[in-house]
Amino acid sequence: MWKLDNINIHTYQEARYIVHNHGGYCYNREGRFIKHSNDWAYLINGVCNPPVIGAENTTIDEDVIPIISGFHTGVHAYVGIFSILSNYFKNKDQLKGKKLLVYRNVQKGIHQAIDYLIETNHIERSDIIYLDPDTLYLFKTVTLIPNSLHSYWEDSEIRDEIVNFIDDKLTKKQPSPFDKISILKHHNSGVSSDMGAIDYELAKSISREGGYKLIEPSEVGEIEVINLLKNAKEVLFSWGTTFMKNYIYISNRCKKIDVLITGNPFMLEFDNAVERGILPTSFKKANIGYHYE
Repeated sequence: MWKLDNINIHTYQEARYIVHNHGGYCYNREGRFIKHSNDWAYLINGVCNPPVIGAENTTIDEDVIPIISGFHTGVHAYVGIFSILSNYFKNKDQLKGKKLLVYRNVQKGIHQAIDYLIETNHIERSDIIYLDPDTLYLFKTVTLIPNSLHSYWEDSEIRDEIVNFIDDKLTKKQPSPFDKISILKHHNSGVSSDMGAIDYELAKSISREGGYKLIEPSEVGEIEVINLLKNAKEVLFSWGTTFMKNYIYISNRCKKIDVLITGNPFMLEFDNAVERGILPTSFKKANIGYHYE
C-alpha cells in the first residue's frame, strides 16, 4: 500500500502548475487537474481538493519538471522529493533540456540537498526555477515524474533505490570523529511540532550517559546529518520523523539503532505499526530496538 509500482513519466503541453496548501497541482491545456501531479491524490488516495484556477497566470516559456510533492515538511516531504529525484537521475538522459521546479517554502533540509546537488555539479543552478505559493504558472510543457513512495517502510526495493541515490549524490564520504550519534526531539530543536519532545537537558543527559554525540539537524544541515550517520556505529533516535526520515542514512558500519518512544500519541503510533506488521527491526547490518520512555 502507498507505493507506485510503475513510474510513468508523462509530458503535458501548455500546462499550468500551482503550489497550493504547500502541495503541487498540475492542469492540462484544457484546465483539467492531472491526478499524478499530487501524491496525496494518487498515491495514498487522500481527499484531494485541487484549487479552482482562473485565466490569469504567470507565463514561463520553459519545459519543466516539478521536484515537488504533496508535502513540504516531515518524512513524507523527504521521501517524496527524494523519490522524484532518484527517478529523475535514472532518466536524466531522456530529460535533458528541462528546468526543475522547486517550491520556495519547502523544508530547509530539502533546499540544502538540492543546493548540494548544484555544488557537486549534478544539477545546474540555472536549471532551477523556484515557485511561490498560490501563484498559477503557465509552462511550455510540464513533465511529471510521479512520487513512488509515501514512507520508507512500504517497499524495500524502492527504498533502496532512494538510498542508492543518496549514497551516490548526497554523501560527502568524509570521516567523522563520532562513532555514536543521537538525534532526539526536544523543545529546543526547532521542530514544527512538540509531540513526543523531551526537555533539552534530558536529551543531553541521555546522550551523555550513553556516550552519544547529540546533534541538531537544524544547526549542522542535512548533508552533514547524512555524513555523520554514514560514519556512525551506533545511533539513538526519537520516534517519529526524526527516526523515520534519518535511519536510511546509516551505512553498513552501523550495527545498532535504538529508538526512544515518548508521549502517548507516539506510543499509539508505535503500537499501530506493530499491529500492521510494518515496523522495521533491522536495516543494512544494524538491529533496531524500540524503547518506551
